[in-house]
Amino acid sequence: MFLAAGITALFIGPVAYQFLHGLVRIRRALDLAVTGVITALALLILWDTGGTGGWPVVVFALAGLAGPLAAEALLHRERGVHAVTLVVGVAGLLLHSAADGAALLGGQLGHHEALSLAVVLHNVPAGLAIWWLVQTNVGTRAAMLVLGLLAAATAAGYFAAAAVASVASEAEFAWLQAFVAGSLLHLTYHRLRHGHAGHGDSGHHH
Repeated sequence: MFLAAGITALFIGPVAYQFLHGLVRIRRALDLAVTGVITALALLILWDTGGTGGWPVVVFALAGLAGPLAAEALLHRERGVHAVTLVVGVAGLLLHSAADGAALLGGQLGHHEALSLAVVLHNVPAGLAIWWLVQTNVGTRAAMLVLGLLAAATAAGYFAAAAVASVASEAEFAWLQAFVAGSLLHLTYHRLRHGHAGHGDSGHHH
């Protein structure tokens, strides 16, 4: 039950966004609202990792946030660095989804049911974040592929909970999550700042 709910939740945000995005008058307001949701998700990840990761969490979050800006300045290749940051962010979210899947197993077994419910609920903004960032930058097919990978990672974590837990220490995983949160914030504000004047009614092709 928890696994099905967690995977379904990943697709709620994208479906709602596509429906509302068709209403041109609220498009800018919708983008601002999504920015707020993703910011809250990133801050929630940071809050969650602070207890196990300690003060290095702040360093890794700042690296994820400011690292791409420094790379863009040094390499003078904003688009390339932005693409790499997007890939890193997606890879980090895949690992995050695997850990979420492991947490969902605990709820299914009657342990930490509140945590499992929280995982299901936070998958809604996670799916929305992926759709908003990937679909507008790369395209609908890529966004669907990434959502499918997130669903698969969640299922893999659910069925291989012990293996997921042994990949890294809690502190190391917390640092990774902090870096991902920082990268998400960078990608989100880059997307908002540059807008996508060309994505208009047809969309998202670059």
